[in-house]
Amino acid sequence: MIKKISSNKRLITIVALLIINATLKFFMIDAISIGHDEPLSITIASNEILEIPLLTDNNPPLFYFLLHYMIDWFGSEAFAIRFIPCLFGVLLSGLIYVFGEKYLSHKVGLFAAILYTFSTVYHHHSHNARVYTMFAFLALLSMYYYLSYINNKENKQNLIKLMAVNIIMIYSHFFGLILIGFQGIFFLLFIKNSREEIFSYLKYMSIVGFSFLPYTYILYLKYLRTMGIDTTIPETSLESLYIIIRQFSNKPAVAVLFLVLIFASLVKVLIEKQKVEINQKVVFFWFFGIYIVLFFISFFVPMFISRYMVFIFIPFYYLIGISIENLFRKKIIQYAIYSITILAMFITFQPTYHFYGTRRGTEDIFIQYIWNLF
Repeated sequence: MIKKISSNKRLITIVALLIINATLKFFMIDAISIGHDEPLSITIASNEILEIPLLTDNNPPLFYFLLHYMIDWFGSEAFAIRFIPCLFGVLLSGLIYVFGEKYLSHKVGLFAAILYTFSTVYHHHSHNARVYTMFAFLALLSMYYYLSYINNKENKQNLIKLMAVNIIMIYSHFFGLILIGFQGIFFLLFIKNSREEIFSYLKYMSIVGFSFLPYTYILYLKYLRTMGIDTTIPETSLESLYIIIRQFSNKPAVAVLFLVLIFASLVKVLIEKQKVEINQKVVFFWFFGIYIVLFFISFFVPMFISRYMVFIFIPFYYLIGISIENLFRKKIIQYAIYSITILAMFITFQPTYHFYGTRRGTEDIFIQYIWNLF
């Protein structure tokens, strides 16, 4: 049973997370010069709005539509082109908490939101004029309405909201199709449904599929392009499974700590034959199921890189919180472990680390940025 908190406490938590993330993410948003794929984003978004969907890029056009108007209204300086990903990066922190508080627990939701706040990878994508924070936000919102529906299938409004968000999501990133596929498989295999409920779900999801038909040929062309030999995506190996987890954990030692907590909890669940709540099952398979599937697919179609994984590492943070609550029943020990893991992310957090640019120390960029202000 999920313990609920007062609406005032919930609101204060959300506002605090938004303020902290806005401060961290909007500060020094333009400290690093435009680079890597950002010039490509500017080039595509600078075209006429009807030409954007036809241009050769690995992503659907929704983000470029928004960026088009940002450039049209405010120019192509770093702040203008990074405003949308930064805004979604801030909003995502609040949604992480809202999702966790509603479907897991207040502590798990807050804990996951804090880990996200101090994630170097997610922070980087908030300063990168690409679709990834927007996609992560829409993916989490999709899962929010998905769980809303499977927890109360009599309320068709949640199914309609899920349909609408999924349509928007697949026009932001193709990997939205993978998340929709996961939702459908889990719904059919792990949820007890009547024929009417299955028909209703498939009816609304078929509308999502039909909405994407106009773009399927372009998706096919992009697939052929991905299959080409000219790719910057590294070759997939068994080590890749750990490398990406390490990137989303900031440092190797933190990644090991997180994995130990998750697998120790999993062992405890199996040994004690614990009954796992449906929401926790969804979170578990949302991360591990999709992560493993993408790993194997990547041997044939290169895709196993951190930026494509932004939509499944939010549940990774939830799993760490769930594991702590399962392993340590005494509150004082729980809070101690929560504090240690948060501190580990905080001290390894590099807010000015640029994955694709010149890799300079945080202190050097910070000092230069403050100097330039005066």
